[in-house]
Amino acid sequence: MCNDLLRRLSKSQNTVFCGRIQLFLARLFPLSEKSGLNLQSQFNLDNITVFNKNEQESTLGQKNTEEKEDGMEVEEGEMGEEDAPAPCSIPIDYNLYRKFWTLQDYFRNPVQCYDKFSWMTFVKYSDETLAVFKSYKLDDMQASKRKLEDLRASGGDHVYFAKFLTSEKLMDLQLSDSNFRRHILLQYLILFQYLKGQVKFKSSGSVLNDDQAAWIEETSKLAYQLLREIPPDGDKFATMVEHILGTEENWNSWKNEGCPSFVKERTVDDKPKRPARKRQAPEDFLGKGPDRKIFMGNDELTRLWNLNHDNMDACKSESREFVPSLDDFFSEAIEQADPANMVED
Repeated sequence: MCNDLLRRLSKSQNTVFCGRIQLFLARLFPLSEKSGLNLQSQFNLDNITVFNKNEQESTLGQKNTEEKEDGMEVEEGEMGEEDAPAPCSIPIDYNLYRKFWTLQDYFRNPVQCYDKFSWMTFVKYSDETLAVFKSYKLDDMQASKRKLEDLRASGGDHVYFAKFLTSEKLMDLQLSDSNFRRHILLQYLILFQYLKGQVKFKSSGSVLNDDQAAWIEETSKLAYQLLREIPPDGDKFATMVEHILGTEENWNSWKNEGCPSFVKERTVDDKPKRPARKRQAPEDFLGKGPDRKIFMGNDELTRLWNLNHDNMDACKSESREFVPSLDDFFSEAIEQADPANMVED
């Protein structure tokens, strides 16, 4: 029922509600529940990034030659209500825009990287994208100002969103955003971990050669270096990412082993043995005095209880033989039946 509800909800408009449903399922089932572990490493292929693929309709690279003739004249030293954002110093054209957003298809389906021609395309686009990140670095003042503006706009609350916009007009602003850069670099590191990792359900052809492994190793170091250079707290963020991906390797190993339960049952030898608690019988602690007399707290009960110290002997006492013999029981009838006694009916 919850999965059907998740399929019908919008991932962009009902993000919070979808998250609550997933948290409910995570708390309801144990961690070793195989239905929620994605054992076969299936990817969300429906997560398609849509962007402008028609170069003729692109507005990138076109200079805006129109000047605003209408409007209020502003003297030197005065500022308007809203300052125009500083233009990005990166020369952005349609080719960079297309190559950048094409990489999302490889992040969506990493299996493509095992194909020879797809791998060459991925390496080419990645080198150009990372070269842009490396050549244009963010400074602390710019990142702090942008972070302060975001906090003011959100009222101090954290804002969560599902996907970045792919508009061409936002490309220069996105490259100047520290969160956007971290998002892309983190995608690279997650992809590299999958390609290098040992996944049980990988096909036999999903193997990297030496050149691919060397490129991934070199690019991973570059990605961590770029993460450390992104303000604010670049070193702290990169260390946290490296730690999380390290624990993810343990998670993959656990899944490859068939997801054994984390709860270990104790064997018979490991279970602590409790000492047998021997309960003493009444005859072990009652009536051990010199006169073997048991005091019951009442004179009559004490007298009755001490008539005999052995229950079986008390039951076999002659005074407890209440059943008469056959002759005694029929003695009166025998006497009446004797004619000598002349007893008439």
